[in-house]
Amino acid sequence: MNPSKNSLAYDLQEPFRFLVDLVVISLIESDKVENKDFRMADSDEIRPKILSISYSEWKKMKFSNVILYYMKKNAMSDKPFSLNEHVRERLEM
Repeated sequence: MNPSKNSLAYDLQEPFRFLVDLVVISLIESDKVENKDFRMADSDEIRPKILSISYSEWKKMKFSNVILYYMKKNAMSDKPFSLNEHVRERLEM
């Protein structure tokens, strides 16, 4: 078992996931959310930064080499990709 995963927490929240889905669907259907309420995860500044970052820099940010591999793979693609907020914050430092 990977100690960095919170499996029990995920298992405990799963039965309640439908409530979040209902709230999100309700917000969308009632037009209470707009495009300005969302932040684009991918930007022209982030792709080059991911591609140019070295493994040693990546390790200093306390990320695994697996994350670096997939981030670079996504950055090389022309498809949009998303970043977790904690990853974006570390990349923007």
